[in-house]
Amino acid sequence: MTDKGTSISFTIQDVGALLLANLSVGIYNAEAVLREYVQNACDAYQAMPITPAGAAVKISIEDPTTIAIQDQGVGMDLADVRDSIKIAVSPKRSADFAGFRGIGIWAGLTACKRLEIISKKAGHDHRYRLQLDFDRILADVRKNIDIGQLINGRIRYFEDLEERGKHYTRVRLIDLNSGYRQLANPDELKRIVSQLLPCRPSPTFTHANRLVDFYASLPTYCDYSILVNNDEVFKDFPNDVGDFKEEKLSHSGTELARVWYSSGTSSLSTEGHQTR
Repeated sequence: MTDKGTSISFTIQDVGALLLANLSVGIYNAEAVLREYVQNACDAYQAMPITPAGAAVKISIEDPTTIAIQDQGVGMDLADVRDSIKIAVSPKRSADFAGFRGIGIWAGLTACKRLEIISKKAGHDHRYRLQLDFDRILADVRKNIDIGQLINGRIRYFEDLEERGKHYTRVRLIDLNSGYRQLANPDELKRIVSQLLPCRPSPTFTHANRLVDFYASLPTYCDYSILVNNDEVFKDFPNDVGDFKEEKLSHSGTELARVWYSSGTSSLSTEGHQTR
């Protein structure tokens, strides 16, 4: 006998498939799925030493059941691609890793039948195409099997040569499931971008310049041009408002947040859009 006891090894066989269901099924609605993948595109720009001029996240509707989100950020090499499929594990190389974190890549598990990620990292000679068969995984996610049995054989990657200077990531949600097909509706897609994603404020807003300066003063805030089918979508605000005001929210001398506001009697325009 020993006072320290005997160590028991913990393996992938000790983790049930149901864990993936608990982490992702029913948690991400259409808006949250889109936001997750767009945020990863934004992170890819932030990981670059210098953000390229005209940095944009492009969302395109390929057909009535398929959308794609593309950035020209730092991209992923094979090690990054391998890290991207990890579930709720931050990579050890977090300082230079700009791929998917935590549950990120799995956010679309219930959204589409197949997820495809095509990525090329700056300074490398290869691009990688990662495919995940979400429909096959989802079909067995509640079976009494371990998570390795659930996922193995349902993820694959392909490798091709490409120009060394290119860098990008393109995420394709292929064959959207019925509860997510509004993502392939241009009007609904623009509504989600305008209301929920880090797009730029409308240049026609009365206080547009003040708002841009306010955002620039925030050390961690980033917004980018977000395009839907090549048309930039902006965050809209009413124009019949009063002066632009900003405040710092503090507690016990510690700054917690900064806010801006401008009062008026109008609400955001919702014509042609669903409201939340």
